[in-house]
Amino acid sequence: MEKYQKQYMTITNILLSLNSTIINEVLQKYYIIKCLIKYNIQKIFDILTIYLDLKVKLYPTSKLSGIIRIYLNNKTDEDDTSEILDLHLYDCSIYKYHYNSIEGFFDCNLTFTSYSSINYVYNQYNLKLDDLYYRRVNKKFCYLIHNFSNLEFYIKNKVKLGNILRQYFFNKINYATKLIKDGWIMDDFFLKDKGWSVNYWNNYYTNINLIKYKNNVKLPTCCYLCGKKFNTDINDNNIVFNINDLYIDLECIITNIYS
Repeated sequence: MEKYQKQYMTITNILLSLNSTIINEVLQKYYIIKCLIKYNIQKIFDILTIYLDLKVKLYPTSKLSGIIRIYLNNKTDEDDTSEILDLHLYDCSIYKYHYNSIEGFFDCNLTFTSYSSINYVYNQYNLKLDDLYYRRVNKKFCYLIHNFSNLEFYIKNKVKLGNILRQYFFNKINYATKLIKDGWIMDDFFLKDKGWSVNYWNNYYTNINLIKYKNNVKLPTCCYLCGKKFNTDINDNNIVFNINDLYIDLECIITNIYS
């Protein structure tokens, strides 16, 4: 993508000049730009085809969203050497986007770019841009909504979940796990005792006070559900889910959700 940096900047500037807002998600692929738009998708497509000397295709996904595919080297999908940039466009407010997206539930995805502000924070949670900036630099993140407490109840009381709740909990845990595997650490920065986290067990073992934001935290030695002993070897890849005082092997919590 480096050799197409000039085209990338031109496309970004066109979007920003149309009063669009670029979403700065941490796991976003280099060949994707996610954007909240003020004009309809067809109009944006028309403008891009006028100002870019490149092949451009439009793929509507709904009345309020669509993908514009730009072929940076003018070679289309039929050619294996095509270099593409996909613009994922959403005709909605930041609030509505966050309400409907998994990524918006995590503090690492609260920063945006607009024409008037290079970086700014979606301030529904009263978090400072500087704090979010340094947390992203240090690859730390947390969950923002107090809506996982019922999961603890379901686990302790062996309640069988319906499909909607299963998918709801799984999607959030799965996204957090992707960040963990990318080298991030999840903590209780925002919700404190009301939060939950997913981490490599070794990170809990060595950084628990920093993750839980309190001192003298006592860790168990084994999984709450299966009783398997956690491995403190620094090279071990055991991922553990935590809510309140429950520490559960990742495979066990997923199995429990879908059982």
